[in-house]
Amino acid sequence: MKNRMQDQTLALYAIKAIEVMESRGVDCSTYIAAAGLHRHDLQDSQQLIPVDGYLKLMDILLADTPVQGLGLIVGQHTSLPEHGVLGYALLGSKTFRQALERLQRYIILYGEMLELELQQEGKEAWIAVRTFKRPFMSDRVTCYLTEELLANLCNIGVDIEIGYQWFTRIELGFRSPGYPELYATELGCPISYNQAETRLFFSAHMLEQPFDCRSERADILCEQQCEMLLNDLQLERGLTSEIHHMLARAPENIPTIDDVARVFNMSVSTLKRRLAEEQMTFRQIVLDFRLGMAKAYLQQSPLSANEISRLLGYSDPPSFYRAFRRKFGFSPQQFRTQN
Repeated sequence: MKNRMQDQTLALYAIKAIEVMESRGVDCSTYIAAAGLHRHDLQDSQQLIPVDGYLKLMDILLADTPVQGLGLIVGQHTSLPEHGVLGYALLGSKTFRQALERLQRYIILYGEMLELELQQEGKEAWIAVRTFKRPFMSDRVTCYLTEELLANLCNIGVDIEIGYQWFTRIELGFRSPGYPELYATELGCPISYNQAETRLFFSAHMLEQPFDCRSERADILCEQQCEMLLNDLQLERGLTSEIHHMLARAPENIPTIDDVARVFNMSVSTLKRRLAEEQMTFRQIVLDFRLGMAKAYLQQSPLSANEISRLLGYSDPPSFYRAFRRKFGFSPQQFRTQN
């Protein structure tokens, strides 16, 4: 049975596309309803929505959109931190190579849509881009997702001071969308269409470019958290694991049990019953997640206990201290001293 986490993605991606369309006077309400989504599903960018619902929304919207290069526009207006834990993983990279390797490894955390492979031969490197075969992955959706990825990658080039137009040539595995001049202007390199697969070429020396976006907060949130999520995808440990995965995508915005029930399309009573079958409660999942993150922060960061308390959403530090002591038998300060 396929893990349901691979069938979910951030509402962020639908929200961004809708914002661009509605800024141009297009009412997207009909598209949202036709995709089986609801406006309340698209209020929080870090909420999870079904991948197939997102792809259906984009397929319907793109069939009727007057906006050329919508994916490029959406990608240009999406910053790395907005991608949640994956964005922080990229921000915490030491080099451009490490950022691309992390993107290649962890992109599946946001649903089975795109698969990336970083390759190098001599002085040339490239990123191979492949799409998963699934419902509503039409040619126009493939084109859109590729455009969005291209713009996101170009933005990273700006972040590490190699410039927006850093590709040397691009091979696209689909036919020209009808506005090749826009591609040429935006991407600034030779582009060929109808190729065997999509490949994005660039100079290999760029791989060792320092990733100057690094920040203390990004370092704390990055690779360990992504690995944990990846393990959850592989282990299929049930609803408890899926909720833990949901919390880890946006550790600063802990959802309520009503939020979680809505994401999984079940009533709160059904959610509680399903968790009871796994000998777990929602409150315990949230507590275990928060305190697990607190332990990692104390071990790996210079943040104070008060800062960690705020970062994990505790309303007051004493509540955090009491919970931590009950769980581990030490105060946060004592735990840090012993580790």
